[in-house]
Amino acid sequence: MKTLTVTEALRNFSDLIGYVRFAGKSVTLTKGNKPVVRIEPVKRMSTVADLRAWATDPNRARLTPEEAEAFERDIEAGRKHANTPPVNKWDIY
Repeated sequence: MKTLTVTEALRNFSDLIGYVRFAGKSVTLTKGNKPVVRIEPVKRMSTVADLRAWATDPNRARLTPEEAEAFERDIEAGRKHANTPPVNKWDIY
């Protein structure tokens, strides 16, 4: 696992994020020679088995019926706007 100081991470933050994202490696940040935080890639679901494991996980947060209805309304609103052509900022003036 790669280790950087917090200062090094700040100076090269974009490169650090790219490394973690594309190399799939974790990086530990240190301050005063002591580990303080770890940056690691987000595990993405890529297979049906991953999705099935997520869906059946008993520790996964569940939506209340009200939250599920609000979520569905948000999805529908997003779908309506998805096919709307973008506004040209020069047409506003």
